[in-house]
Amino acid sequence: VYTGMLHPSKIVEAALGSSLLFDELLIQHPFVNPRALNEKFSPVKNPQAYRQEILKSILMMIQLMPLIDVGLVNLFPDPWEFDYHLRDQTMHLAEERARLLRPIMEVDEDMRSFQEEEVKRSLFQISEEGQRARIKQFSPEYSNEDVEGVLSALQAMKEQDPYAVLQSDASTGGEENGQLHMLKLAPNFEMSMYVAQATGAAIVTDNAVRWNELRYTILARGMQLKHHVNDFASVLEASPMPLLQHPVEIFDWWRKRMPRPHAALFGKLISYLAKVDQKGRKPNFEKHLLASLAKGNAAYLHAVEQTDFFRGDVKFECAFPRGGIHDSTINRLLLMSSSEYHMQSVPMALYLKKYEREPHAAMHSP
Repeated sequence: VYTGMLHPSKIVEAALGSSLLFDELLIQHPFVNPRALNEKFSPVKNPQAYRQEILKSILMMIQLMPLIDVGLVNLFPDPWEFDYHLRDQTMHLAEERARLLRPIMEVDEDMRSFQEEEVKRSLFQISEEGQRARIKQFSPEYSNEDVEGVLSALQAMKEQDPYAVLQSDASTGGEENGQLHMLKLAPNFEMSMYVAQATGAAIVTDNAVRWNELRYTILARGMQLKHHVNDFASVLEASPMPLLQHPVEIFDWWRKRMPRPHAALFGKLISYLAKVDQKGRKPNFEKHLLASLAKGNAAYLHAVEQTDFFRGDVKFECAFPRGGIHDSTINRLLLMSSSEYHMQSVPMALYLKKYEREPHAAMHSP
């Protein structure tokens, strides 16, 4: 289950490429369900307010569709949209968690960057007269020629921004004649755990805040992040991993049946971690996993080096705790949803942290 920023510029960094490492990657779909919103914010009642959001959602779907068609990615709807009681309970838990964790959480640099971008786009939506007045307000020393130069630069930036609304009447939508801006870090911690336990999956994220929430859940129970398969974790975390970043090239990798050794490997690892606390360790099997990881890494890296596919590097951080990642409130939510067959915990989680190679060691990218 992927949990992170559902934005077309972010999801290409790690999420899309990581689909080659797993049998199937579950991603929450980006579209808004009008039934889940107050009527005055509904895209059915105020479609003009969603012009910018629909650009992002459609572009993200264009990126995902080749991978959905071949089964690398599977989209799922937000469970809140079908169970309002579940939504209310989860929101209450999220508020309590935020109150406890806010003092120790890192600043979400991704969220801050996206917020700054949205502020810039809100300036694009102001009428030319409004932009001229705003420039004069903040820079009264500017001559009329200077102001016109700034206006021309803003127009050029707007035309080059793939997420900017170009219609001249873009500021006429919404309750207060504006565009709705949504930043989706989804699913949240509770729903990530909920979906992972319901489907028998692990959790993967490229978001530091979500990773810290997972780490806190483990450490708060007095557990270590890596209790099982420590040697496997050490090898996995030791070196950066290149991930493809263009959806068509990821599809091409799948179509040509190029090496995907990690998909079977992580599948075996998840099954092993789900049972190891009840059935005990199997040292020979762990050695087999470790040998398969070394062999798989070599095959995958060699195949990547033979291509000129666009890619970026990540470094793994692992969570393989004893008893899995467990939160009793998630089990209560699952039982409340009449779930009979779900895991009692999430066996493992992986953090894909963006990694910048040294210039002399950088891999070729077009």
